[in-house]
Amino acid sequence: RTAGTAQTSANIQVQGEVVEFVNMLNDKEVQERDAVMLEVEVTSENTNVKWQKDGQVITDVEQEKGYKFEKKGKKHSLIIEKATVHHEGEYVCSVGDQECSCEVSVIELPPEFTKKLSTVKSTCGEKAVFEIEISKGDAKTKWYKKGVEIEFNENIQLIIEGKKQRLEVYNV
Repeated sequence: RTAGTAQTSANIQVQGEVVEFVNMLNDKEVQERDAVMLEVEVTSENTNVKWQKDGQVITDVEQEKGYKFEKKGKKHSLIIEKATVHHEGEYVCSVGDQECSCEVSVIELPPEFTKKLSTVKSTCGEKAVFEIEISKGDAKTKWYKKGVEIEFNENIQLIIEGKKQRLEVYNV
């Protein structure tokens, strides 16, 4: 005797691996011109992450803005090679629907003289021109004569062209 036959079936649905963060981003404070590395680690080597700064996606095209991407196994890094105040902000790294963020603060360096004052010889009644150059075009300068700050007028003028500044003294 036979007991007959029975049959059953099932569908299998294969879902993608859920990738999660193992190590998340940490806030960074960096000196201007220094390099900073933002690094995450995820649960899978076969995935890519997306980086954003202040809500804007950072693409490969951004490399001219000083960003570099690195991937070593499960670790993903965004490297800022020479930090400027323009790199300051909130950075977000996302993988799938997971994300983590950090703040990057850049400590601005004080301006420096890249060309210092040199002695100027001038004939009486002529114009004397003193030139300097500084590392930051938006830096405010003060000019002194014998320890007293110079007041500008029609005979003493300051001309600023980017990082270059000229003090012109008329009728010396």
